[in-house]
This record gives sequence, structure tokens and C-alpha cells, in this order.
Amino acid sequence: MDKIILAFLLAFSSLSFAQEGVLSIAIYEFQSPELGILNANNDTIVKLDKEDLNHGYYGGDYMYDDHAFYSYEDTLAAGIYKIYVKQGDSVFLERKNILLEDQKKNSINFSLPQMYVMDIVLDTTSFDKDGMPYGTYFAGGFELSSALPTTNNYYNFNGGIKGYYNFNWMANNWFGGGLNYGVSYEYHNLHQADVNGSGVGFQHQYYTYWSGFIGPQAVFSIPEWKPLVILGARYYLPLYTRLNQKDDDLKLKTRDLHNWNDLRVSASMGYNFVHVFAEYRFFTFMKSSLPDIPFLYFGVRFIVGDNL
Repeated sequence: MDKIILAFLLAFSSLSFAQEGVLSIAIYEFQSPELGILNANNDTIVKLDKEDLNHGYYGGDYMYDDHAFYSYEDTLAAGIYKIYVKQGDSVFLERKNILLEDQKKNSINFSLPQMYVMDIVLDTTSFDKDGMPYGTYFAGGFELSSALPTTNNYYNFNGGIKGYYNFNWMANNWFGGGLNYGVSYEYHNLHQADVNGSGVGFQHQYYTYWSGFIGPQAVFSIPEWKPLVILGARYYLPLYTRLNQKDDDLKLKTRDLHNWNDLRVSASMGYNFVHVFAEYRFFTFMKSSLPDIPFLYFGVRFIVGDNL
């Protein structure tokens, strides 16, 4: 009798402390899907067809409006699983080595290869096709730039750094528009010359230029390869512009040198988060006879964001 009670308690204890998690699966754009779940030993533990799955419609920013989806959710023992979704003999999608942890929920999305679906509901984001997500998203980044010398050869070094933020809306997975805004710092070193008519040829002369910028942009993405082409325009609002001149103990700082017309257009192309870009300024920026800052810039742009 004691052995029977002990065996019962051990069995109850093992059940009470069993490690389990929740597996949630969503299937988009399939007409007649079949779902299969296999364990680490390749034993099929779940096999469901269209009639056995939950069925509904989803409409929203990230999905095609009123398209059908199927779903499955259940509690399974923690471990490694393989999941497949197929439709007849023509379509077969598979996810291998899905880790289901104790007391956690793992959520997986499937979609047909010719469609793009972004997971906005669940814990992890999964893509069945490269490209940009539908709807709105944010991304930030920074740029490192240089510039070509002006025709009068005043400059021997040009450099700049910009931090920016994007708000974009993608109409589909290849085209969208957005707003780009941020802060810019530029440094332009000058040759030894009397650039402002002071009568002194200073040993060190350079511009420092802080500005805030904002402007529209168009975003183009090529699905399955995922390069991005971004065309945009920016207006740079001068926050601080100064000509610094030094010669031994003599220092001269001149402010209020600029006009308010720093309008530029830009184009960039890259893969994933690294882009090369060029930017062109339309109008003369510096007042009077001062040498102007460059018109043509080029550099590298780094984009930071989840949806690239």
C-alpha cells in the first residue's frame, strides 16, 4: 500500500512540475492550409487541415484588408519543434528548431511566398519575404559626410555628421513616403588666406555650422533583395554659424554670416542599414564676399531601426 501511495505522489509531482509553454501559429494568404508540428524526434504530434484550424479575417495597416487567416494555439511540453504549413503539392513552408520555453509563449507567422506579412501581434517578428513593412514605422540613424572643394580652392578639409529620425508610411512593400528630420554639424577648414577682408592672413581658419533640418522623402524597396533607394529634400535651419580665425595669440570669431536659404536635395542607395549618399545645396549660403560652404556633399549613411 505504501508503495502505491508513493508511486501516486511521484506521478502527481511530475505532472505538477511539468514544463510547458504556449505555441501560437497564424497562417495568412493560404486558401486550404495544412498544419503540421513535429517534435525533436521528428514524430508528428499535430496535423490539422483547413476545417480543424480557427478561421477569421484581419484588416489593418500592416495587412491586406479583409484577407483570411487561420490560427492555432495550444499548450505543449517545452522543447524543440518543427512546424510546416503546406497547400496541396505546390506550396510548402517550414520552420525548423522552434524553441518553446517553460511558461513562455512562442508565436509564429506563415504567409505565401508571393505575399509579405509582418508580425505585429506576437512576441517575435518573422518575415517570409524581404521588403519594407506596410503601414507606418520609425527609424533613426546618422550620416558621415565630406564635400568637394569649391572652385576657388578655399577649402582643404570638409566634414560633417548628422543625426536624424525617419517617420515613414509604406503603401506597399516597394514604395512609400516619409518625413526626415534631425540635427547637423559641419566643419569646413580654410586655407591660409584673407577671407573676410580683415587684412590678416590667419594660420587657422574654419567654419562651424550647427543646424536643424526637416524634409520629405520617398522610399523605394526591391522585395527579395531588399536594397533601399531614398530620394529626399531637406531644409537646414541655421542654429549657430561662426567663422573662427587664429594666428598665434590673435583670435577672431565672426557670427551672423549666413542666409536662411539652405535647401538641399539628396539621394542614397544601400543594402540593409548601410547607404552611400550624395547631397546638393541650391543657393549661396554665406553673406557678402565670404567663401561659401560647399554645394556638393557625399558620404555614408547608417540607418538604425527594426524594420529595415
